[in-house]
Formats: sequence, C-alpha cells, structure tokens
Amino acid sequence: MNVPIFLGGFLILCLGLAKAICPSGWTAHGASCFYFKKETYNWFDAKLTCQSMGGYLAEDSSSSRHEMLNRLVENHGATSGFTWIGLQDFAEENVFVWDHSGETAKQTFWGPSEPQDYRGEEDCVGLHYGRWNDLNCEDFHVHFICEKPAQGTGEPIG
Repeated sequence: MNVPIFLGGFLILCLGLAKAICPSGWTAHGASCFYFKKETYNWFDAKLTCQSMGGYLAEDSSSSRHEMLNRLVENHGATSGFTWIGLQDFAEENVFVWDHSGETAKQTFWGPSEPQDYRGEEDCVGLHYGRWNDLNCEDFHVHFICEKPAQGTGEPIG
C-alpha cells in the first residue's frame, strides 16, 4: 500500500525537476531566465554586464521568445525605444550570428528596410518597437536583455 504513495511522490518530485527556476527579478521562459536592464549601455558594455550577472545578451531565436521579449520590454517601460539583444554581424556583413551560441539567426524579425548597415557601421541588433533594427554597437546606448540558463530544467526522470 505504501508503494503507490512512494511512486506518486517520486513522480511529483521528477515532474518538479522540469520546472524552470529563475533568480528573483528574472523571467522564466522555456529553459532560460531573462532580465531586462533599464540602464542604457552600448552593446559591448551591455554584453559585459550580462556576463557579470552570469549570462549573456538574449537570443531572440523563436516566435515564442520574440513575443516574450517584446512583452518584457513593454512591461518594464523601456524609454529609449531600443533594447539590445545578442545578435551581431562582426565576421561577415549581413550574416547575423547569436553572440553566445555562435549560431546563425535562422528565424528573423527585421523591421521595414532592415538591416540597413547605415554608413557601414551597424553591426549589432536591438529590438525596436517589436522588430529588429541594426545599430552602431558603440554609439547607441540603449536598454538590454540578459539571458541565462534556468536551474531545474532537466528532463523528468522515469
């Protein structure tokens, strides 16, 4: 009679392992945690700040992430209109790569007439009212979103 209770408890414990756990102030989505920084930095300083928090600039790599990131920006009252994400084309012009994973962007959310590489100096990407916009990495000081793996996102056992 104790066996079903034990198995039920084990199942609950295992299912609990699949739930993403994020630090206070971070937003869980899938197997990651996201943090909106209202301070405005250039892309390189934003990247360093995310690293100091144990993460990296967010990867906007799917429709569900894109929707969540835009809600995060809206919920935090972004004032600059732009928010850095971790996409750049440093190695080859118009080949946009996620800085952390090194993966080429497969799904894109470019705004009208973007990317434009204005004056040949726009190599970093920011969200701009729900769409991507390439910007000068050093000259623009905007909000940014950090990402890091959630804890407790392992697959359920059993």
